[in-house]
Amino acid sequence: MLTRTYDPEILNKIINDAAILPYVRAANEEYLDATEIISDHKNVCLMGPYGGFFCIYIGDGVYEGHTHFLPEGRGREAVAIGKEAIRFMFDVVGAKKIIGYTPLNNRPARMFNRFIGMKVIGVFPKQFIADGPFVDVEMACVEKM
Repeated sequence: MLTRTYDPEILNKIINDAAILPYVRAANEEYLDATEIISDHKNVCLMGPYGGFFCIYIGDGVYEGHTHFLPEGRGREAVAIGKEAIRFMFDVVGAKKIIGYTPLNNRPARMFNRFIGMKVIGVFPKQFIADGPFVDVEMACVEKM
């Protein structure tokens, strides 16, 4: 169900889809290219058929996690992939902690974080801008037990 990929085109196709791009781009970006980030093999891209989990290595076993799912892959399938990705990160990659930042106005993504085991650790005001004004973000994390 979940595959680690080093092919940036797989991730680029998902993050540039019209259903996802407005939520992940900085203001006025027309296209996101993950080539440079995914070519660093300390970073981990785990994909299912409709999206997946991308983790950027921060240091000392800590990763910043990002999830991107097309509408047809959201819900139970996305939660299953998210849980599988976290297990992979802890058991195979050796991650100690995965953190994530989610705009407070994206309730479905915040609920997804909870369903995959992430715990809220703080809220940061006016930290993210997509297609509008800066919005507050919620920081959540999951740690290896």
